[in-house]
Amino acid sequence: EGILKTVVQVSERWQLPSARLLTSEHVEAPVVIGHRFPAIILPHDAEQRLPVEAISALIAHELAHVARRDYVINLVQSFADALLFFSPGAWWISRCVRDSREYCCDDAVVERCGPAPYVNALTTLAALSAVSRARPAVGAAGPRLIVRIRRLLKEDVMTSFVGYRLGALAGVFVGL
Repeated sequence: EGILKTVVQVSERWQLPSARLLTSEHVEAPVVIGHRFPAIILPHDAEQRLPVEAISALIAHELAHVARRDYVINLVQSFADALLFFSPGAWWISRCVRDSREYCCDDAVVERCGPAPYVNALTTLAALSAVSRARPAVGAAGPRLIVRIRRLLKEDVMTSFVGYRLGALAGVFVGL
């Protein structure tokens, strides 16, 4: 199959770990599962809906998660989320950590193939998800796509008001 060949080529060319390939009607974007024997789940019609360059870039992103062993961080983070479910601060930190993992894998792909092919892959995936009725996969939904694309293109992203947040946090602790 063409996509299986693409997975093997991406893995060998960029010296990333290999993974099994599965397809599903229930995902709109590639997603990786497992740690000992990782597998990439692709949308069942990915080959018809996405160009080969886009599939290569998206697979490289998922393989970067495997290479970074993000499953360990995700496991620890999920445990911490369950323990601290009542804390808005923990929710915010958890979201920042998840976003950072996505950014690291985005950077790994851009380093290997440049920003244009990967940005095109993300925008194509977003366009396809917008017209589909199914819910997008977690990795694709997750930091806001426009922020990821602007970051990859080195454009100014919206101000995050980090200084104000830190000042407010310091004020809360001083007030205690």
